[in-house]
Amino acid sequence: MENQPAPSTSIKRISREVLRSIFPNRSSVRSVGNEERNARRDGVPMTRIELQEPIPEGEEFAEIHEEHFPGFIFGISLLQIILFYSVPIITMTVIFGYDPHRRHELWRYFTWTLVHSDYAHLWDSLEVQIVLGVLTEIENGWHRTAVVYLSSVLGGALFTSVLDSNEYELGSGAGIYGIIFSHLSTLIMNWNVMKRKFVMLFLIVFHIGKDILLTSYVELVEKQPHVSRKIRKYE
Repeated sequence: MENQPAPSTSIKRISREVLRSIFPNRSSVRSVGNEERNARRDGVPMTRIELQEPIPEGEEFAEIHEEHFPGFIFGISLLQIILFYSVPIITMTVIFGYDPHRRHELWRYFTWTLVHSDYAHLWDSLEVQIVLGVLTEIENGWHRTAVVYLSSVLGGALFTSVLDSNEYELGSGAGIYGIIFSHLSTLIMNWNVMKRKFVMLFLIVFHIGKDILLTSYVELVEKQPHVSRKIRKYE
């Protein structure tokens, strides 16, 4: 009499097929840890876990994909909004902005990301911060996202203090660019297996290009009065 598969094994196989049909873009859902625990419980020595079925092409990682709630990005974005609408910009800048003449106040190396100059500055930053930050935190968790974001904010303040010791800083641009480049590195390393990669690449390139154009335009506008005064001087 042929050995029939156990009912529990058949149920597990059917449930895996149902999950694959519902989530076709997700990695193969297999509880490798459970197989290892069951083998150890039965006293079977195992140096390598043998899967009962081959991994389909493009699904190199046979593990359960865990998603995380983006609490850090939502929390810091909400805090930036509340502070902007409840505290005057002058007060925020004096208390939290990066001041090169108050470098001994160490909190300023981190809190300048909470200060924004106007509505456009705030919502333009939040647009990218929420879109890319949420995707990053869902994949990597709040603690990794917080480390990348805050270390980028600290690095931005230190970088500015070295290049221009008289420059004041405010805004969440440094933290956003930390998330952007961490997302870009993930995109490059997982290019062959990542879904919607061209959409993500377009969002990254679009934001960087927009920042470059806006910065160049602002610098040109700021220099125009000086150029006009020099022209009038020689008329």
